Amino acid sequence: MEHFKDVENVWPSDMPSPPSPPPLPSPKLSPPPEPEGEPIPWQTLQALEDERLAIVSSVIRELMYGHIYAHLPNVNVDWDLEGSAVCRVEGARCHGDDFEEPYKLQEHLGTSYHLAHNATHIPRERTPPPGERYTQIRQEVQAQITRSHNVSITEATNNEIAPLSAFPECSGFQEADDKHDDDSDSVKSIILP
Repeated sequence: MEHFKDVENVWPSDMPSPPSPPPLPSPKLSPPPEPEGEPIPWQTLQALEDERLAIVSSVIRELMYGHIYAHLPNVNVDWDLEGSAVCRVEGARCHGDDFEEPYKLQEHLGTSYHLAHNATHIPRERTPPPGERYTQIRQEVQAQITRSHNVSITEATNNEIAPLSAFPECSGFQEADDKHDDDSDSVKSIILP
């Protein structure tokens, strides 16, 4: 057997070149999409966002501080004024004054001046503020969550119910004995953590 080191490499001088691979299909390029209309400059977008921020801010101020003005239903309240303790009663001599703390503003709005100012305005028709609908929806959602998380077994007697300790996955729960209004049946409830 020959050793590899002793073998001389001899290549033929007229070796044919390897066949060329078939040409790859070129993908058909679609034309670039044409812009729809003129692009909006960033200044216009910034102005739209600033306007949106102002509207959202005024709604948030109304939700947060509306209860302070609830006893003045006949006056117009300027929710566009920034600040947490600013007198927002339009047409009042103190409109725009900052009282530094919400409790000071609440005391100020209870003065005889503001009560008289409210009395001089004609009562206007009111639609329910958005906060009432929000509260109603929130209460409905909380009731649904409570119903879905409370488990009570009303048709079974205590003898038919396995103790909660029989279920290791319920180790963090407590058992509570409840009574119906008519005190006829004992009900076993599970209180979720």
